[in-house]
Amino acid sequence: MKMDIYEFLEELQKEILDMLLSKCVLEEKYYQLCLEENRDAAIEIRKMDFSNYIDHIAKGYNKAVCLQNNYPIKAIYFEYDMYNDWQTQCFLSDNYNNIQQLDDDWACSWCEDFFLTDFEKLSEIYKKYLRKFDTFVNLYLIVRTTLAFREAIGNNLNNNTAAICVAFHDQSIVTRLKEN
Repeated sequence: MKMDIYEFLEELQKEILDMLLSKCVLEEKYYQLCLEENRDAAIEIRKMDFSNYIDHIAKGYNKAVCLQNNYPIKAIYFEYDMYNDWQTQCFLSDNYNNIQQLDDDWACSWCEDFFLTDFEKLSEIYKKYLRKFDTFVNLYLIVRTTLAFREAIGNNLNNNTAAICVAFHDQSIVTRLKEN
């Protein structure tokens, strides 16, 4: 029986939050899964340069940290829209539920938000290979994006009292990079 993408997202959540695997090992794991499903997509996604995207995320994170002084922030939440040029927003939330509560409705309410950047080429790849059953193509795109957030925030991840989360638009399970 084939796992659906949400089962893999739960596994990815554990791997990221517990830092069980290094970035390279984690990326390679999902690259291999994607490679088995769609070789061309896997190679194209692997070749994508995320450096500009990472720079924008880092600047956005720094802006979010500065804005924390204005609000009682419990979570910094990043969201990207796979359908709309990978447009990426940052939301500051004064509400938050930890992962054990299984309730991510807090992510729909925020006290401040701002646009970070887009990544049109990544969105083009997503649309090019968008098929109902290409679970690992979608998952590899999600993994590369999530790891870009982790890299952008880097060592600052633990220097913040707020939870730090990321999800694609309309994702029902928010991925935590750090709990608060």
